[in-house]
Amino acid sequence: MLKVIANKDIKRKAGENSDFCDTKDLSSRWNEKLYINSIELLVIIVLEIRKYMENIYWSFRQKLLLEDIVKGDNCYVYDSKGQRYIDLESGIWSTSIGHSHPRIVKKIQEQSSKLIHTGGCYANPVIDETSEQLLELLDFKKGKCTFLCSGSETVEFGVEVVQAIIDKPLLLTFTNSYFGSYGSASKKSHEEWYCFDWPKHCQNCACSEGCDSKCQHFSNIPFHRIGGFIFEPGSSDFIKLPPKQLVLSITNLIQKNHGFLMSNEITTGFGRTGEWFGYQHYGIKPDIVAIGKGIGSGYPVSALALSERTVNCLKNKEFYYCQSHQNDALGAAVAGEVIQVIKEENLIERGRRIGNNLISSLIELSKGYSIIKEIRGRGLMIAIEFIDNQNNNIAYLMFKELLQRNFIVSYRIGFNYIRLDPSLTINENDIASFLHNLESILKDMD
Repeated sequence: MLKVIANKDIKRKAGENSDFCDTKDLSSRWNEKLYINSIELLVIIVLEIRKYMENIYWSFRQKLLLEDIVKGDNCYVYDSKGQRYIDLESGIWSTSIGHSHPRIVKKIQEQSSKLIHTGGCYANPVIDETSEQLLELLDFKKGKCTFLCSGSETVEFGVEVVQAIIDKPLLLTFTNSYFGSYGSASKKSHEEWYCFDWPKHCQNCACSEGCDSKCQHFSNIPFHRIGGFIFEPGSSDFIKLPPKQLVLSITNLIQKNHGFLMSNEITTGFGRTGEWFGYQHYGIKPDIVAIGKGIGSGYPVSALALSERTVNCLKNKEFYYCQSHQNDALGAAVAGEVIQVIKEENLIERGRRIGNNLISSLIELSKGYSIIKEIRGRGLMIAIEFIDNQNNNIAYLMFKELLQRNFIVSYRIGFNYIRLDPSLTINENDIASFLHNLESILKDMD
């Protein structure tokens, strides 16, 4: 097939989706017909736009740019032409141990041949076995687990649990927390929630003795009306990490007044921050933990873990939560195998070491380029924020340039930062290659 380099006119005719029309991209997106006139030796290239994903409603806050990814292997994904991309986003921050890990593929095959789905009055032993593993990680002796399919429903389930057992009208959280796509957790209405804006009030706080009534912002929190604290240990969108002293002060007051602490670990769990769970960086003990994404390493499974105290409180309530794929055997089997792989391959420690080195390298690199505003992160959850520019969104330009070089990073339309959330199994040579390419692009941009 003839390869051509797209010029501005071709890009204009091809439309907005031609942002990445280079030689290799053209040959995979368009059929090219070559007509050669033997007298005039005139070459006419006819580009017929090939339509992909015509039947899919794409609702992500991100453009669909790679439409024919057909294979995944650890931190690599491949298109139908064999072109390889390094996935530094882990899908949607989900493939904790890489795409299509051989043991996960094998476990899916094994469990699928036995039992996939369970019902309202019957269960499979693998559910209890994986629950035991998960409760052990959390040190939830005599606790309980429920397996679901997504982070959004798991967080909402946890919120409903807290609301069922508290006797106060409000839940407390931070304004930049993300709790999913539906329910009370997503709406955070004033009737049910009090949202504390810690980036605004605490970013440059001079209080060295901690948070108490002497701080006007802290004293304004209506703790007498709050029965639970729903904590996200690092905002999913912005990767802004709440101050430890603030989290400790809130948690101590909530639990002292017999309230409940729930940790949203959908993004921060399963090694993403250098620990099994993000709350472990804060020295706190939650009553409820919502887990998703990394627990399935790409398979749609999530879990809500309840402490013994929470379980005992629910016994006195008529509380029910029903969902079609609640406690399915296949999801639980996958989650159990992911736990075993992470343990046996020491991936928590590995991810922590690689993440610390990557953050240090990025901070050092940023010192030489004025367009980088801030590097922030923890473990393998990292944000590179760029300065505001009236003429261009630097983050989007960086995202495009990196994709041209076969690196996939996270970018959301309208924001001026990119995210790095690679798998715990990322090859360190790929990290080095990314840093080399990043610096090369920065030199051209700065």
